Amino acid sequence: MKKINRAYLVDVVLLLAVGIFFSFFHLSKLYGFEFDQERDFNIVKGIVVEHKFTLIGPRVVSSAGFYLGPWYYYLQVPFFVAMKGDPIYGAVFTAFTSVAICLLIYFVLRRHTTSRLVPFLAAILWVGSANRSNWNVAFVPFFFLLFLHLYWELEKKKRSLYLFLLTLVLALSFNFHPQMIFLTPVWLYAAYRYFRSQKKLSPNEVGLTILAFLIPFAPLVVFDLRHDFVNTNAALNFLGSSSLMNAAVPFFRFGYSLRQFSTSLAFIYPGFQHNLVLTSVFLAAALVFVLYQSKYLFLFLITFLSVVVLGFYRELTWPEYYHYLSGFALFTLAVLALSRIKFGKLFLLTLTLFVVWVNYKTLITYINPGSYYYKKSMILWMLTKNKPFELLNIENDFKYGEGLGFLPIREFYEKKSGEYNPNLKFYVSYADSPKHNQTKEAFGMYAISLIGAK
Repeated sequence: MKKINRAYLVDVVLLLAVGIFFSFFHLSKLYGFEFDQERDFNIVKGIVVEHKFTLIGPRVVSSAGFYLGPWYYYLQVPFFVAMKGDPIYGAVFTAFTSVAICLLIYFVLRRHTTSRLVPFLAAILWVGSANRSNWNVAFVPFFFLLFLHLYWELEKKKRSLYLFLLTLVLALSFNFHPQMIFLTPVWLYAAYRYFRSQKKLSPNEVGLTILAFLIPFAPLVVFDLRHDFVNTNAALNFLGSSSLMNAAVPFFRFGYSLRQFSTSLAFIYPGFQHNLVLTSVFLAAALVFVLYQSKYLFLFLITFLSVVVLGFYRELTWPEYYHYLSGFALFTLAVLALSRIKFGKLFLLTLTLFVVWVNYKTLITYINPGSYYYKKSMILWMLTKNKPFELLNIENDFKYGEGLGFLPIREFYEKKSGEYNPNLKFYVSYADSPKHNQTKEAFGMYAISLIGAK
């Protein structure tokens, strides 16, 4: 037992070191602060500063546009408070989430496989290419891993507590993104197996299971009761909207869905992106594996259902991250397969070293041209030029929905009691804007020009 504990400790320390490095290094330079991040900042600020406790969360990007639950916003509150309202809190929140998922990959796979190395490498591979965007979709792997662990525990121990927690996690995951619905068939199978194993159906257990499902939706229920079920109607419209889309879009687009799915595998190997042949071979290999190891069939079905069902989605275009769950499920299946193959560990080690090295080089050299780093640098540069005045006169010509992220940073660094400079105005736009003059100062994809400077 002491040897196992020591091994766990060594692995956790190493994972924390690698995870913290890849998640926090050059944090502001890689963190995109755009539309979603400004929206989230304003809502979280409203919760903390103005005590506006929201009942709804992010809006699903679609023609229907229904709202998810508010839990994503409330999770950010401690980080907002700890950072004293600095908009960079979102990047710190994202980094902590990435480290947590890294550790969860290790703990879940370590518990349910006989290998120590494979879960460790899988965690390194994932965190080495983790996304720096602060958005609700980032929690898809987190809830999937919790669900996976509880599913396996329920299958082994048949305890009502695990069914309750499994149901709670499933319902909570729905409040972060609709794609988590592809876990529902697995939950139905697990619930059926559990209740079938009981000698007598307990009304208390059924009631607790229903309660576990309803608890995460309580804020949305209250919101709908106050607003004539507007969100429920929007969700129903979303489910039925596919048949009303552009008639020029084919009824079933498996190829397009597979193409979008391939992007979700790019963190494993960049060559997967938009490569239908390589993606198809990967899926075929996974299918062969689960035909021999049927206990992992559910992981393949999550992926298969996602690709097929979204093939019927008749929006002309839709985001590739709709397949984030299915891509991560296939990644998990691949890791489990490699833990059983003779040269699987060597292959995973080679792949991990390659991916980590590529991402390391990017990490130390790349700066997101629209990053928080550049936007903060622009605000501080203007404040310096504006001295002794402490409020900025800014003119811009960004189109609607563009150029977002500046205002929260500006409000954080400006002094509310200051005055405007009557003789100086700043023109802020994209660096290639023809309206810039000879005073142009570039910051990534943006630039500033002085207007009226003496």
